Amino acid sequence: SRYEKANEDFVAASGEVSNILKLQLAPKPENRDGKAKALDEYRKSAETLQAAFDAFRPKELKNVSPQEFTDHLKSVNDEVRKAFDDAGTKVPDPFFCGFEKYKTSVASGNTTGILDYQLNGIKSLMLSLAKSGATELKNLHRPSLLEEDGKEFKAGDSEVARALPLEITFTGPEKSVRAFVSSGVKPEGQYFVIRSIRVTNAK
Repeated sequence: SRYEKANEDFVAASGEVSNILKLQLAPKPENRDGKAKALDEYRKSAETLQAAFDAFRPKELKNVSPQEFTDHLKSVNDEVRKAFDDAGTKVPDPFFCGFEKYKTSVASGNTTGILDYQLNGIKSLMLSLAKSGATELKNLHRPSLLEEDGKEFKAGDSEVARALPLEITFTGPEKSVRAFVSSGVKPEGQYFVIRSIRVTNAK
């Protein structure tokens, strides 16, 4: 009988211990408060970063008529070409600020908003390149946007910005490279990220 009583007590105690082991450990007050403080600081830093990027996020991309976009494109191209001419920078003959396809056609009306936004960024880059002292713009390649191919752009859940890629090839003295790369550090309205760069010596 003593054995049975001891065995019952053991089984009961063992079951109670098993139930306790399945529970999550309660944090100490100082650990709990420290975690809450760290989360609050992280949340505030994320909000600060988001607010900093708001200056570069267009409030609304309004589509204009195809003709209005074409007129703006031509005026920007004339301004950029004049800047290159004044600086003595050679440009390829078909140069049209990366929008060469619209030399002989007009953009679709539902794409002009995003195209105009990208055009303003390209204008800023090209004027900076002309100012840098580059001797020749070899190439400006602008891949077509999804909208230009009749598709719809949908941002992913983890995307904080939309990439509008460009590939630029130019020649010039070393100081022109430094000046051009530095010009993207203090953008106005848009910001630029160099994803890949190759520098070679022509000699």
